[in-house]
This record gives sequence, structure tokens and C-alpha cells, in this order.
Amino acid sequence: MILIGDKIIDTLKDSIFSAGTVTVRSSYTGQVPKCPMLVLDELPTNGPAQGYAGNQPRIVQNIITIESYAKDMMISGKAVTKKSAAMQLLIEADKILNETYGLTMVGTPQVAPYSDSTIFRAVATYTVYIDIQTNILYRRLT
Repeated sequence: MILIGDKIIDTLKDSIFSAGTVTVRSSYTGQVPKCPMLVLDELPTNGPAQGYAGNQPRIVQNIITIESYAKDMMISGKAVTKKSAAMQLLIEADKILNETYGLTMVGTPQVAPYSDSTIFRAVATYTVYIDIQTNILYRRLT
């Protein structure tokens, strides 16, 4: 099993966002959101495997989910709604993931409910295929 979530988190922490300082962390920390914030979750799987190296799949598929949390805020001196801020944060994170890791968002960002009505939550999903022998990342298998 190969996980790349920690590397992605480090990359996002080192990035500059239009919303200013953005909290970036892994999911399931048990902490309340500190907006603006990105939360990353990675789910490793063994399928679909393309060939084997010994008794292990040579290429594994990981699902990466990024959640964006935002409140109404100022971005570049302009007041933006919590929805706009959350979506903008995901768009900027998507660009970083695409340029740095070659990842492409699956579909479009989705709205996700959140218990605090002052916070907007949006979710983006990525699929990455990882060659366990070379550590090369692929967007898709064809």
C-alpha cells in the first residue's frame, strides 16, 4: 500500500491561497474547523490492479477527497460569501494538485452539509493510480 496524502498535505500547507492563511490537515482529527480550511482524506484500494509484482498488485488505486470549509470573508479586499470562498479554495487546491501531482478532479465539487450554518463545506474527489515499483502516479489506466 502506497499513500501520498501526507505529501499532498505538505504541498498544500506550503502553498499560497487568495484567502490568506489556510489551515490544512488530514481528516478525522476530531477538531472543529478553523476556516478557511482544507481537509484531506485518502482511501487506498487494491483495485483495479493492472498486473502483479510477486503476489501484490503492481498498480494500486487510491481515492483522495479534499473538503473545503469557509465562512463569509474578505478575499483580495472583496467580500465573498462562504460558498464562493469554499469553492475558490477548492479551485486553487485543484490547480496545485494538477500542477504538482498531475491529479484531475473527478466530476465537479459537491456541496456537503455541515452542522454549523455559518460554515460552508464543499468536497472534491480524485482518483490516482500508483505504480508500486516505480512510484509513478497516473491519472487513469487505458
